[in-house]
Amino acid sequence: MKKININHICLFLLFIWTNSSCAQNNVNDEPVVVTEKSYKTTTEAYTTPGILSAMTYNILWDKTTTGDTQWSYRRPGLIHLLQRHHPDVIGIQEGFLNQLEDINDSLQYQYFGYGTDDGKLNTDNPSRSESMNPIFYNPDRLTLLDKGVFWYSDNHQNIPDKTGYTDTHFRNCVWGKFQEKSVNGQIIYVFNTHFCLYETDRQKQAALLLSKIREIAGETAVTIVTGDFNAIYKSDKGYNFLTDTSNPMRLVNSKDICTSSHIGPTGSGVGIKPVGEGGNNEIDHVFVRNIRSCIKHKTINDYERAYYPSDHLPVLGVLSFGTN
Repeated sequence: MKKININHICLFLLFIWTNSSCAQNNVNDEPVVVTEKSYKTTTEAYTTPGILSAMTYNILWDKTTTGDTQWSYRRPGLIHLLQRHHPDVIGIQEGFLNQLEDINDSLQYQYFGYGTDDGKLNTDNPSRSESMNPIFYNPDRLTLLDKGVFWYSDNHQNIPDKTGYTDTHFRNCVWGKFQEKSVNGQIIYVFNTHFCLYETDRQKQAALLLSKIREIAGETAVTIVTGDFNAIYKSDKGYNFLTDTSNPMRLVNSKDICTSSHIGPTGSGVGIKPVGEGGNNEIDHVFVRNIRSCIKHKTINDYERAYYPSDHLPVLGVLSFGTN
């Protein structure tokens, strides 16, 4: 009787298991990268009154139906990232309604947003094939007092319109008025937006944004502005208009007032490619007005399965507006 070679049996079983696993996962007949390669960091949750963490995150809309970059593959890594970093406020760009529902089901936050094309609130049955720029917030830390939206247009700024702009997309800014849940809780305004790809439009959008902040929040309110500005840090005309020191209504990049060194890579626009193959454009920002300082500022380059969860990295600022 021949002696059974246990190594041959193990190799045979491994072959069977590997092929059956690939057949189950590759349901779209597209190559699926299966790897344990990942990089994960954390940020502590802040509960001290007067300290709030704000994140901006372009999550890449759910348009791809095959391959590794579709939402069903990106979703776990993106949700895990948010759960590890505990932002109190998240300004999201390019969120389809199904993506926002997935995020909210996992975070148990609250959110509101308006369809960029039909203008409907997320609770009013907007089209599921258009994106939103919603604001998510932690209800344990903040109470929503008021909300609204405006579009970048020379005409009807409170309904979908792009008159006077060369952009092919409708672009809006969503805002919320919040109160911190603490004794003598601070009133905080949050604006979240997504600027155009064209620099001439970004200059006009910057001017309208500053004007609307003054109209809605006034001049002295604590204000946080999150967004994908498509405006490279300190070299874009739209960016420079927003931060012009001669303008009393100017915004300040939280990175520039941070009391500790920036954490993570410089750029946030990385492209939806395997890690290490994308770009490095610094175009996503957390701006502030009437904020004392930024305790921590980071660009979060976490990933799972060798892909970032989006073509942008989230940017997080831990902001201090208290008296201590």
